[in-house]
Amino acid sequence: FCDGKYNLAVQHQGKTKKIVGTSQKWTADKVVLAHAVILTSIDTDAATNRINHFYQLAGSPEQKQADTVTSILSCLHSDYTAEQLNIRLTEEIAAACGSLNLQP
Repeated sequence: FCDGKYNLAVQHQGKTKKIVGTSQKWTADKVVLAHAVILTSIDTDAATNRINHFYQLAGSPEQKQADTVTSILSCLHSDYTAEQLNIRLTEEIAAACGSLNLQP
């Protein structure tokens, strides 16, 4: 997926791989985080094929490689299912937002 300076990446299978991507708006005096995509579980080949198809339809020569992304689930050494991980992550984000008086 798109490389970015503010992505979160991990070492997985001997490579640095992205698990969170962000989008920001920068001005002279402010930074706004527009959104973040957290890859909890993903079929990297299927997702990359879709992104590359989009680039092709848009007339861009850019192509992404599936081995540059991974998911949190594939990095964990646990018996979590994708659903359990999504529930736990949602709870943790809600708790973090609550401690900052933000709404998730």
